Amino acid sequence: MKLIYGEKMKNLIKLILSIITIYFSGCSSHAVYEANILPHMLALDRHGKKDCLVRVEIPDVDSTKLKDINCPEDRNDQDDKIIDKHIKRIIDELEDTISKNDKVELLLFVHGGMVSKEKALEETKQILFNIGLDNIARKQSGRSYIYPIFVNWESGMDEAYLDHLYRIRQGSESNVLGFISSPLYLIADFGRAFSRIPVTYGYQGWNAVKHISVENAQEVKEMNSTFYTDNSHDGHGIWLGVDNTSNLKKWMEKSTYLVPGAVKLITTPMLDMVGKSGWDNMLRRTKLLFRSSIDYNKFDEPSAIDPFNSSTIQSLGYRNSNGGLSKLMRALQQPQFRKYQQSKKLSVTLIGHSMGAIVMSELLRRFSDDNKDLTYSEIVYMAAACTIRDFEEAVIPYLSKHKETNFYNLTLHPIAEENENVFIDILPRGSLLVWIDDFASTPATRDDLTLGRWNNAKIEWSFIPKDVRKQITLKAFGIEDPSTNLGKGNKIPQKHGEFNDIDTYFWRPEFWHAPKN
Repeated sequence: MKLIYGEKMKNLIKLILSIITIYFSGCSSHAVYEANILPHMLALDRHGKKDCLVRVEIPDVDSTKLKDINCPEDRNDQDDKIIDKHIKRIIDELEDTISKNDKVELLLFVHGGMVSKEKALEETKQILFNIGLDNIARKQSGRSYIYPIFVNWESGMDEAYLDHLYRIRQGSESNVLGFISSPLYLIADFGRAFSRIPVTYGYQGWNAVKHISVENAQEVKEMNSTFYTDNSHDGHGIWLGVDNTSNLKKWMEKSTYLVPGAVKLITTPMLDMVGKSGWDNMLRRTKLLFRSSIDYNKFDEPSAIDPFNSSTIQSLGYRNSNGGLSKLMRALQQPQFRKYQQSKKLSVTLIGHSMGAIVMSELLRRFSDDNKDLTYSEIVYMAAACTIRDFEEAVIPYLSKHKETNFYNLTLHPIAEENENVFIDILPRGSLLVWIDDFASTPATRDDLTLGRWNNAKIEWSFIPKDVRKQITLKAFGIEDPSTNLGKGNKIPQKHGEFNDIDTYFWRPEFWHAPKN
């Protein structure tokens, strides 16, 4: 009975989520190339622990076989040994690369949400292949050799929502309690969605009729002259691309609100039902990359019922956070890497797409000790799902301490952001960031809105301290406007999931830089 109920429930939820998951599969790319990716990928499971997508076994650490496997549920003492040996392989390969090149750029990339393990693996293969081609040309021209590390984490909406339904209770995993209480949680989610129908329909109605305010070129120029008092911001500053949408396309976008758009009456409550809880669990997973859920296990053992008595404290002692990303960053604290930076042989670039920007903000909070950690030369947020508050609390302090660091906030054009649609407009309009702001989150102030939307980010500009403004770029790509990707012929992102498509060449500085004003 339990199995029948569980399977039927899961199938029902997966059916509801399938439309949403297919929609957001645009957050990942399609891949056709194979490469030896093991030294360039840290693939972590929903606990922030095991390396799920690569076969890294203790007896055969050097295996380069790839194997798409599901992470086993058992948690044993082998986990730390496996991931430690894999990280050692990454570090050894990085050192070998530094020894063979005059200058190396370590590029740490974290993908966004709604990306399956399989899609993340495919995307890694393809991007790595193209960066390899880039490195041939870069070496010939004397530029830094790029050594990428891809942090692939389980961010699928379907699994995140099922975690909410079956496993996560009060921040901890409880399979028994989770299963027993799952019908109550499902009823509560249905009730929440039903009671919010006037609100969610209201958002859709407003989005259909509202006028999207877009600054013209003169107004953007005035914004730059207001916020910059000198000419030291070449390549930086505020830049808004042009909307070159044809009149025919504009008419079609308006017309689809009427017939297929009527299906939104059904899909909007469905999105609201799963969106909030799924989003909360995806946020949870970004935190577990640093401090794994398994780190808390000792406190769940019978001998540790009272974790604050003296005997328990003595037995536990001090423990590092052992999420996979924390382990990698601590491995990079080795003295030789600081020496490489001091001698200009090594630089570090951080790139986060969508929810990857949330991960990068947490990384900046945890690993910005000048006495231990590497310094980051370039920090790039693409369609950032982090909040403005995250930016103020993580990025601004780092820029204030590191005047040589540049920050780039890359967004869609505001019209493209609001009008993004799929399946002939049967889902609520707007990019993932619009959905987060309107459905999934509950902003207490405007600082709790997403940083990666132009209309949110431009307001934040006046609150940025003057001494760091010249280190920051705010750039909104135009609609069919080739001037906003300075790499000639390279793709211009028109949808939320297109920023890390390989034909944007998002790892190149010309993708980040704003045209000179």
